[in-house]
Amino acid sequence: MDDFGTRIKKHRERRGWTMRELARIAHVDASWICRLETGERRNISLEAATRLALALGVSVDYLAGITERSQGRHEPVVASV
Repeated sequence: MDDFGTRIKKHRERRGWTMRELARIAHVDASWICRLETGERRNISLEAATRLALALGVSVDYLAGITERSQGRHEPVVASV
């Protein structure tokens, strides 16, 4: 399963965007995106995750690894208890 940063990078590259372009669209700092993508930074606020998800056209659940599907109906990765 991909981690948060890997999922961001995958969808950023699918759109053909640089880190700087994603940062501009999501209203975050490009160096911060770099640290997320490389795994140097792992903690992220819900607000920032939402901005990235909206910019990339995916769900926050997908970015967080709760679901494997980036769009549409989502099936949880972890079985309910």
